[in-house]
Amino acid sequence: MTKKKKKIVRIISIFLFVATASAMQAQAVNKGILGYTLLKDSSYETSRKAQVDKSYLVEERPLSKEKLRFLLEYLYKKALTVTDWKHHDKPTVIRIILYASKNDFEAKEDWVAMANKNAFPNSTVSYSISDSQLRGLVGKAGDRRWGLAIEKRKKIYVSIVKAVEKSIKVADEKYPTDTFKSMDYSEELAKKYYKEIAKKHGVTVKQMKKIEKEGYMQKWPETGYTELKNDARSF
Repeated sequence: MTKKKKKIVRIISIFLFVATASAMQAQAVNKGILGYTLLKDSSYETSRKAQVDKSYLVEERPLSKEKLRFLLEYLYKKALTVTDWKHHDKPTVIRIILYASKNDFEAKEDWVAMANKNAFPNSTVSYSISDSQLRGLVGKAGDRRWGLAIEKRKKIYVSIVKAVEKSIKVADEKYPTDTFKSMDYSEELAKKYYKEIAKKHGVTVKQMKKIEKEGYMQKWPETGYTELKNDARSF
Protein backbone atom coordinates (compact mmCIF):
# COMPACT_ATOMS: atom_id res chain seq x y z
CA MET A 1 0.00 0.00 0.00
CA THR A 2 1.38 3.38 -1.00
CA LYS A 3 1.84 6.22 1.49
CA LYS A 4 -1.01 8.12 -0.18
CA LYS A 5 -3.41 5.18 0.21
CA LYS A 6 -2.34 4.68 3.81
CA LYS A 7 -3.06 8.34 4.50
CA ILE A 8 -6.51 8.05 2.94
CA VAL A 9 -7.30 4.92 4.98
CA ARG A 10 -6.10 6.75 8.10
CA ILE A 11 -8.39 9.72 7.42
CA ILE A 12 -11.37 7.43 6.78
CA SER A 13 -10.68 5.52 10.02
CA ILE A 14 -10.58 8.74 12.02
CA PHE A 15 -13.78 9.96 10.38
CA LEU A 16 -15.56 6.67 11.15
CA PHE A 17 -14.31 6.78 14.72
CA VAL A 18 -15.65 10.30 15.27
CA ALA A 19 -18.96 9.45 13.62
CA THR A 20 -19.35 6.26 15.67
CA ALA A 21 -18.44 7.98 18.93
CA SER A 22 -20.91 10.80 18.25
CA ALA A 23 -23.68 8.31 17.46
CA MET A 24 -22.96 6.38 20.65
CA GLN A 25 -22.97 9.58 22.70
CA ALA A 26 -26.36 10.56 21.27
CA GLN A 27 -27.71 7.07 21.95
CA ALA A 28 -26.44 7.23 25.53
CA VAL A 29 -28.17 10.54 26.15
CA ASN A 30 -31.43 9.20 24.74
CA LYS A 31 -31.26 6.14 26.99
CA GLY A 32 -30.57 8.23 30.08
CA ILE A 33 -27.08 6.90 30.76
CA LEU A 34 -25.35 8.08 33.96
CA GLY A 35 -23.30 11.24 33.62
CA TYR A 36 -19.54 10.73 33.82
CA THR A 37 -16.22 12.56 33.53
CA LEU A 38 -12.88 11.15 32.40
CA LEU A 39 -10.43 11.30 35.33
CA LYS A 40 -7.39 9.66 33.77
CA ASP A 41 -6.43 8.03 30.50
CA SER A 42 -3.51 5.63 30.95
CA SER A 43 -3.92 3.90 27.60
CA TYR A 44 -0.73 2.75 25.90
CA GLU A 45 0.60 0.49 23.18
CA THR A 46 3.54 -1.82 22.72
CA SER A 47 4.38 -4.13 19.86
CA ARG A 48 2.57 -6.92 21.72
CA LYS A 49 -0.59 -5.22 22.97
CA ALA A 50 -2.78 -2.14 22.74
CA GLN A 51 -4.38 -1.33 26.07
CA VAL A 52 -7.26 1.05 26.76
CA ASP A 53 -7.04 1.97 30.44
CA LYS A 54 -9.40 4.71 31.60
CA SER A 55 -10.79 5.89 34.93
CA TYR A 56 -14.08 7.80 35.16
CA LEU A 57 -16.00 9.71 37.80
CA VAL A 58 -19.70 8.83 37.96
CA GLU A 59 -21.45 12.14 38.57
CA GLU A 60 -25.15 11.32 38.73
CA ARG A 61 -27.24 9.84 41.51
CA PRO A 62 -28.92 7.61 42.50
CA LEU A 63 -26.78 4.65 41.50
CA SER A 64 -27.82 1.05 40.96
CA LYS A 65 -26.21 -2.12 39.67
CA GLU A 66 -28.25 -1.87 36.50
CA LYS A 67 -27.22 1.72 35.77
CA LEU A 68 -23.56 1.03 36.49
CA ARG A 69 -23.59 -2.08 34.31
CA PHE A 70 -25.18 -0.13 31.46
CA LEU A 71 -22.55 2.62 31.75
CA LEU A 72 -19.74 0.05 31.77
CA GLU A 73 -21.15 -1.62 28.66
CA TYR A 74 -21.42 1.75 26.91
CA LEU A 75 -17.85 2.78 27.79
CA TYR A 76 -16.54 -0.65 26.83
CA LYS A 77 -18.16 -0.45 23.40
CA LYS A 78 -16.77 3.06 23.05
CA ALA A 79 -13.28 1.75 23.86
CA LEU A 80 -13.60 -0.84 21.12
CA THR A 81 -13.94 1.97 18.54
CA VAL A 82 -10.47 3.33 19.33
CA THR A 83 -8.35 2.76 16.22
CA ASP A 84 -5.48 5.19 16.75
CA TRP A 85 -2.86 2.45 17.19
CA LYS A 86 0.47 2.02 15.48
CA HIS A 87 0.84 -1.77 15.66
CA HIS A 88 -2.76 -2.93 16.11
CA ASP A 89 -6.13 -2.56 14.41
CA LYS A 90 -8.05 -2.56 17.71
CA PRO A 91 -7.37 -2.69 21.45
CA THR A 92 -6.30 -6.07 22.83
CA VAL A 93 -6.73 -5.16 26.50
CA ILE A 94 -9.45 -2.96 27.98
CA ARG A 95 -9.87 -1.76 31.54
CA ILE A 96 -12.59 0.70 32.51
CA ILE A 97 -12.82 1.80 36.15
CA LEU A 98 -15.66 3.86 37.66
CA TYR A 99 -15.25 5.88 40.85
CA ALA A 100 -18.00 7.47 42.92
CA SER A 101 -15.81 10.39 44.05
CA LYS A 102 -12.48 12.06 43.33
CA ASN A 103 -11.33 11.13 46.84
CA ASP A 104 -11.74 7.46 45.99
CA PHE A 105 -9.82 7.93 42.75
CA GLU A 106 -6.98 9.82 44.43
CA ALA A 107 -6.72 7.07 47.05
CA LYS A 108 -6.28 4.62 44.13
CA GLU A 109 -8.78 2.19 45.57
CA ASP A 110 -12.45 1.72 46.38
CA TRP A 111 -13.76 1.71 42.81
CA VAL A 112 -17.50 1.23 42.45
CA ALA A 113 -17.51 -0.66 39.13
CA MET A 114 -15.06 -2.10 36.60
CA ALA A 115 -14.98 -3.64 33.14
CA ASN A 116 -11.97 -5.76 32.26
CA LYS A 117 -10.87 -7.72 29.20
CA ASN A 118 -7.46 -9.35 29.05
CA ALA A 119 -5.33 -10.20 26.04
CA PHE A 120 -5.81 -13.98 26.13
CA PRO A 121 -7.32 -15.51 22.98
CA ASN A 122 -11.12 -15.80 23.03
CA SER A 123 -11.32 -13.91 26.32
CA THR A 124 -14.54 -12.03 27.06
CA VAL A 125 -15.15 -8.86 29.02
CA SER A 126 -16.03 -9.19 32.71
CA TYR A 127 -18.09 -6.66 34.65
CA SER A 128 -17.69 -6.14 38.40
CA ILE A 129 -19.78 -4.05 40.81
CA SER A 130 -18.57 -3.37 44.36
CA ASP A 131 -21.49 -4.17 46.67
CA SER A 132 -19.80 -2.56 49.69
CA GLN A 133 -19.18 0.67 47.79
CA LEU A 134 -22.69 0.74 46.39
CA ARG A 135 -24.25 0.22 49.82
CA GLY A 136 -22.32 3.20 51.15
CA LEU A 137 -23.41 5.60 48.42
CA VAL A 138 -26.21 7.37 50.23
CA GLY A 139 -26.55 10.95 51.43
CA LYS A 140 -25.23 14.12 49.78
CA ALA A 141 -22.42 13.84 47.27
CA GLY A 142 -20.18 16.18 49.25
CA ASP A 143 -20.49 14.00 52.36
CA ARG A 144 -19.06 10.89 50.71
CA ARG A 145 -15.53 9.66 51.18
CA TRP A 146 -14.15 6.30 50.04
CA GLY A 147 -17.62 5.52 48.70
CA LEU A 148 -19.28 5.88 52.11
CA ALA A 149 -21.77 8.48 53.34
CA ILE A 150 -20.78 10.43 56.43
CA GLU A 151 -23.62 8.90 58.46
CA LYS A 152 -22.29 5.42 57.79
CA ARG A 153 -18.69 6.44 58.50
CA LYS A 154 -19.69 7.86 61.87
CA LYS A 155 -21.56 4.69 62.71
CA ILE A 156 -18.52 2.60 61.81
CA TYR A 157 -16.33 4.95 63.85
CA VAL A 158 -18.43 4.31 66.95
CA SER A 159 -17.97 0.57 66.40
CA ILE A 160 -14.21 1.06 66.10
CA VAL A 161 -14.13 3.08 69.33
CA LYS A 162 -15.97 0.35 71.22
CA ALA A 163 -13.78 -2.36 69.72
CA VAL A 164 -10.53 -0.63 70.74
CA GLU A 165 -11.79 0.04 74.25
CA LYS A 166 -12.98 -3.55 74.61
CA SER A 167 -9.66 -4.99 73.39
CA ILE A 168 -7.72 -2.88 75.91
CA LYS A 169 -10.07 -3.72 78.78
CA VAL A 170 -10.05 -7.48 78.14
CA ALA A 171 -6.25 -7.53 77.69
CA ASP A 172 -5.65 -5.57 80.92
CA GLU A 173 -7.90 -7.96 82.82
CA LYS A 174 -6.05 -10.99 81.44
CA TYR A 175 -2.57 -9.56 82.05
CA PRO A 176 -2.93 -6.97 84.85
CA THR A 177 0.77 -6.97 85.80
CA ASP A 178 2.43 -7.52 82.42
CA THR A 179 2.15 -4.44 80.19
CA PHE A 180 3.84 -5.97 77.14
CA LYS A 181 1.68 -9.11 77.13
CA SER A 182 -1.37 -6.90 77.62
CA MET A 183 -0.43 -4.77 74.60
CA ASP A 184 0.19 -7.82 72.39
CA TYR A 185 -3.08 -9.43 73.40
CA SER A 186 -4.94 -6.16 72.92
CA GLU A 187 -3.58 -5.91 69.38
CA GLU A 188 -4.62 -9.50 68.66
CA LEU A 189 -8.14 -8.84 69.90
CA ALA A 190 -8.41 -5.55 68.00
CA LYS A 191 -7.57 -7.29 64.70
CA LYS A 192 -10.28 -9.85 65.40
CA TYR A 193 -12.84 -7.16 66.25
CA TYR A 194 -11.91 -5.14 63.15
CA LYS A 195 -12.66 -8.11 60.89
CA GLU A 196 -16.02 -8.58 62.61
CA ILE A 197 -16.90 -4.90 62.13
CA ALA A 198 -15.79 -4.97 58.48
CA LYS A 199 -18.02 -7.98 57.80
CA LYS A 200 -20.97 -6.43 59.63
CA HIS A 201 -20.82 -3.12 57.73
CA GLY A 202 -19.68 -4.51 54.38
CA VAL A 203 -16.41 -2.53 54.26
CA THR A 204 -12.71 -3.31 54.16
CA VAL A 205 -10.20 -3.00 56.98
CA LYS A 206 -8.40 -0.35 54.90
CA GLN A 207 -11.57 1.74 54.83
CA MET A 208 -11.94 1.33 58.59
CA LYS A 209 -8.44 2.61 59.26
CA LYS A 210 -9.18 5.71 57.17
CA ILE A 211 -12.45 6.23 59.04
CA GLU A 212 -10.66 5.88 62.37
CA LYS A 213 -8.17 8.58 61.39
CA GLU A 214 -10.90 10.83 60.01
CA GLY A 215 -13.02 10.48 63.16
CA TYR A 216 -10.09 11.34 65.39
CA MET A 217 -9.01 14.36 63.29
CA GLN A 218 -12.58 15.65 62.95
CA LYS A 219 -13.24 15.12 66.68
CA TRP A 220 -16.38 13.12 66.10
CA PRO A 221 -18.45 12.48 69.26
CA GLU A 222 -17.01 9.64 71.32
CA THR A 223 -17.22 8.25 74.85
CA GLY A 224 -14.14 7.26 76.79
CA TYR A 225 -12.09 6.69 73.65
CA THR A 226 -8.43 5.92 74.28
CA GLU A 227 -6.43 8.24 72.04
CA LEU A 228 -4.35 6.41 69.48
CA LYS A 229 -2.47 9.37 68.05
CA ASN A 230 0.75 8.48 69.87
CA ASP A 231 0.03 4.75 70.24
CA ALA A 232 2.54 2.56 68.42
CA ARG A 233 0.14 -0.36 68.14
CA SER A 234 -1.17 -1.01 64.64
CA PHE A 235 -4.74 -2.25 64.28
